[in-house]
Amino acid sequence: MHRDSISIEQGPSERMLPPNFVEPVPSLQAIDGQELRIPCKVTGKPMPQISWYHNGKNIDQDEEFVVTYNPETGDISLLIVEVFPEDEGEYVCVAHNPAGDAVTRATLVVMDAPQVPSETTEMDVEETQVKRVKEVAPECVPEDMEVEEEEFKPATIERPKLVPMVQEQPSKPADEADDFTPRFEVTIIIIMIKHDINKNNNK
Repeated sequence: MHRDSISIEQGPSERMLPPNFVEPVPSLQAIDGQELRIPCKVTGKPMPQISWYHNGKNIDQDEEFVVTYNPETGDISLLIVEVFPEDEGEYVCVAHNPAGDAVTRATLVVMDAPQVPSETTEMDVEETQVKRVKEVAPECVPEDMEVEEEEFKPATIERPKLVPMVQEQPSKPADEADDFTPRFEVTIIIIMIKHDINKNNNK
């Protein structure tokens, strides 16, 4: 007696698909202190559950990381609010459903922030130094310091001596001086002669 074997095939709606990362986690470089988002995308049926690991440690509940996952689209992201040097290392995302597992991994390198000299800072430093010099300048000489008197003698200023000014009278020309006396003598002689003539006439 032959028995026919009957195989029951599952319908399309009942088939399961294992997870598959259609967009794997990329290796990244970040600067110390910046915000960083690590993306990836997964498919599967049913949609898988997601877990993240940093250097082999599960970080799903770590407050320093923010994990987002949209089961409808399969978009996944790991957000590091502020990158520190200790965040450097390997990051692994694991997807699991009843049909199987899938893994994607990448490496994060953290670099030091570049130091750019600030012109405003240099100006502030120069202004501060100037203010300090101005504050120190008016300080008095310490009492313990001996000061020689000669160092503080005022410089003597020689003033020009006053020379009396004598106003010289202009001298008369030699001719006028010689003519004056003779004229006076001639006049006297003429008067005397006239006087004698008058006396003789009266006699």
